[in-house]
Amino acid sequence: MENLMIPDRTLNALHTANNATAYGDQFHKTCTVEKAHTSRKAVATGEVFLLPETLLKAFRIQLQRSETDDPSLLAQTLSFPVEGYLAEKMEVIDVDAVHQAYQFLTRELALRLYEEFNELYQRMKDPGLFRIDPKAMGRRKLKNLCLDYLVRSEKNKARERAVFQFENSSNMTDTMGALRALNDCKGVERENVMAEFEKQWMDEPLVIDKWFSLQATCSLPSTLERIRKLTMHPRFNPNNPNRIRSLIGSFSHSNPICFHAASGEGYGFLADSVLVCDRRNPVVAARLVSAFNRWRKYDAGRQALIQKELERIAAASDLSGDVREIVSKTLQAPASKTDHGE
Repeated sequence: MENLMIPDRTLNALHTANNATAYGDQFHKTCTVEKAHTSRKAVATGEVFLLPETLLKAFRIQLQRSETDDPSLLAQTLSFPVEGYLAEKMEVIDVDAVHQAYQFLTRELALRLYEEFNELYQRMKDPGLFRIDPKAMGRRKLKNLCLDYLVRSEKNKARERAVFQFENSSNMTDTMGALRALNDCKGVERENVMAEFEKQWMDEPLVIDKWFSLQATCSLPSTLERIRKLTMHPRFNPNNPNRIRSLIGSFSHSNPICFHAASGEGYGFLADSVLVCDRRNPVVAARLVSAFNRWRKYDAGRQALIQKELERIAAASDLSGDVREIVSKTLQAPASKTDHGE
């Protein structure tokens, strides 16, 4: 990815992961890099990012593919790997760099290819009755991916389109597609659709689990505060394993930028949750605490914060055997050879 001005390790993670999910010879060849060229430029706002023209060209080619192609495969081709996967490709995980690079690349692609994404979104609409055959399912998947890119452009009309899709959806796939597209947006659009979904599905446990999970994976800075409030929600049952996994588990396992905030608040919240949950359900508590398993992969500052919480959990006199075993083994994990205290 030539001329992409982000830290070397972040670039390599993005390039490696993107190659792993790039289907089709042309797309794969375009996204493959023999040598990553990066540079740093000191500016007041930090790192400077530039979108690789090769990546832009590759996406444009895919967006222009004929409608006879498999829409599900095309959706997979145009999808970036999740941030957690990208982070695992780094020797020392730089949570903030991965998030910034991911947000920049997806937003810039959305802006540069807005009309192409919009055209494909319109083409993937299926008038008539809802169908569950593979092609119809693939079209919905591709349509919702396009919607996600459109909203990432931060254009008002894109957010309005997502709200329109939510309000006029005849199936849960499109409903959730609209919610996911708006999930990281600041503003009334997100709050309104979340409130409406909650009202509509309040008494459906499996569906409201999806709502809790979306709230937990939102990347906005206010997410942890919102999660604390949601633990007091009338539909949050601390004795229900699915509800715990959908809220606390989703936050700690699927929201790296908020869970791994440099303040350490996410770690403290998880440790508190593990201690409370362990008294009711040690198996679920053990699953929750496993979010700390890879702590040696992070920078020295985050390692110290996680270690503090692990030791706090280990010090509990009434800790279950399940949790104590995991915490003990996690604390004994050897330091990474590449950990230089960065």
